[in-house]
Amino acid sequence: MCGITGYISKTKIANKFEVLKMANTISKRGPDSFGYWCDKKLGIAIAHRRLSIIDTSSAGHQPMISKNNRYIISFNGEIYNYKDLKKEISSSGFEMQWEGNSDTEVLLAQIQIYGVFNTLKKINGMFAISVWDKEERKLILARDRIGEKPLYYGINKGNFLFASELKAIKEFEDSELIIDKNSLCSFLRHAYIPSPHCIYQGFKKLSPGEYVEFNYEKFELSDPIEYWSLSHYANLKNKKNIESNSTDLYINELNKKLIKSVKSRMMSDVPIGAFLSGGIDSSLVVSIMQSLSIKPINTFTIGFNNESYNEAESAKEISNFLGTNHTELYVTPNQTLNVIDKLPDIWDEPFADSSQIPTFFLSELTSRKVKVALSGDGGDELFCGYNRYSQGYLLYKFLRKFPYKLRKIISKSIKSINPIYINQLMSTIPKKYQYKAAGDRLHKLADVINYSNDFEFYKFLISSFKSPKDYLISGEEPKNLFSEPNNWPETSDFRELMMYLDMKTYLPEDILTKVDRATMTNSLEARVPFLDHELVEWVWSLPFNLKLRDGKSKWILKEVLSKYIPRNLTERPKSGFGIPIEYWLNGPLREWSESLLSKYSIEKQSLFNHKKVTKLWEDHKSGKVRAHYQLWSILMATAWAERNT
Repeated sequence: MCGITGYISKTKIANKFEVLKMANTISKRGPDSFGYWCDKKLGIAIAHRRLSIIDTSSAGHQPMISKNNRYIISFNGEIYNYKDLKKEISSSGFEMQWEGNSDTEVLLAQIQIYGVFNTLKKINGMFAISVWDKEERKLILARDRIGEKPLYYGINKGNFLFASELKAIKEFEDSELIIDKNSLCSFLRHAYIPSPHCIYQGFKKLSPGEYVEFNYEKFELSDPIEYWSLSHYANLKNKKNIESNSTDLYINELNKKLIKSVKSRMMSDVPIGAFLSGGIDSSLVVSIMQSLSIKPINTFTIGFNNESYNEAESAKEISNFLGTNHTELYVTPNQTLNVIDKLPDIWDEPFADSSQIPTFFLSELTSRKVKVALSGDGGDELFCGYNRYSQGYLLYKFLRKFPYKLRKIISKSIKSINPIYINQLMSTIPKKYQYKAAGDRLHKLADVINYSNDFEFYKFLISSFKSPKDYLISGEEPKNLFSEPNNWPETSDFRELMMYLDMKTYLPEDILTKVDRATMTNSLEARVPFLDHELVEWVWSLPFNLKLRDGKSKWILKEVLSKYIPRNLTERPKSGFGIPIEYWLNGPLREWSESLLSKYSIEKQSLFNHKKVTKLWEDHKSGKVRAHYQLWSILMATAWAERNT
């Protein structure tokens, strides 16, 4: 895992000191070594920071130049099938003098022989790639299919800039970065900024499964070119005709594919481990890892002294059963205060998933013992895991059958009960039937049962603010995938469409962004077995009732897990990986919040409507509303703006 950056300028001589200064801002992504390549005459500079995982020798040093001297690559990620690709080159009659055993060298050889587009179609991995083609005088930038690795790019004051993180672009001495208030509006809606948009005007995030070309002679950028499409595999008309009654066959096939994916991601020349929450996804990844290992694998988890948010006990039970070498850390509010000041620098555009904090602590804990960690992310989007796909949607559809006036009465009745009381009531019933954050979920349901169609139901559930522009001085939400239904695939069930939209947006821009920044700031590489693209393609071909059956989400995944772990250890209510932010905002984080939400702080930045923000904060403190998620978004944006404007 690494960090990449560079620039192309027709107005200045390429300067190795400047590009290395840019790279140094992302040194935690690659603390082991650094390198650069410059063409002073053309004004091109490319740099690389390396976290050595595969072939830790100097033979893996980057930027790397191809054997025919045509291509220069700076690459962030891992290519899991590089050994097969290396054999393919050797057996195809191409004479290639290998310098070492790195995946970068094989990737570059593939590009030399087959070209960038064909290579992207063949490689299996997570990656952000920059390739300078000396012959055609163009720079190609590419991002992996699902979006595990980030890549920003844009033209600013006559210079083309790119980097793994915005902080490297910000370091370029001639850059002039202006906040895009439309993107800020989109951030308030989602608590992240959906690609291709970026917090700065003129810059974009490269979307998953795409690449762009920058033409040096014309000094212009191509439109993004798609080399892989999730829509193709999600579209009903492109799915295979699979008999859903052959369940045992598909359970066994899924198990084989998961073993293959996990095994390829255990490939490493440095110590590895895994995140273990005790949930279905991470427990299955860890189970397979342990079955493939002759010694106990290293597992790590984070806990809180708040039962509603604590997964550490479940993780410990799973670890004890599997026999892993387990490490846990209980996080306190004081520890959180110490890390909050770092958040704007780690996520260097506004980002407001509060689970960023435990993910940071988990990554920090894990990095003390290993350099690579496998994660269970992606299972929810692939196997219908979120409650909005199952209980939430089914209850919404049931209540939609009632007359509108009756629904209004039901909605009003639910909202008249404080969510805290609902949670307290829930805690009195057997754990088997409990739902975490039941109060919040019921209040959301009370809002959505009055909507007229399924998409409005979904849009509400994924929105932090229903009308985000009301809280800004200026800004309109830009178009994105949510506003372009003509680009949605045809699905057999609306819940599949929700899964598709989440996998295209929430997964790469929230979940994977959270994991990438938290791990990379701790110089830790995270690998995600569920997001092997061959596995993703196969899972999307499965009938929907293998994912949601008899009201049970992740049905087929749970059947596979039962091969490794007794059901009684894993059949428990789903718990999100978050922090007790509501309680902390009214407690240990209150002084910090008051400072950022003060009239002086808000008006100084000229971004937010101070009156609206103040009312929201006062209503939350008084208990009139529960607005901790919305306030966290404003706090994160305000903290970011204080640091970056």
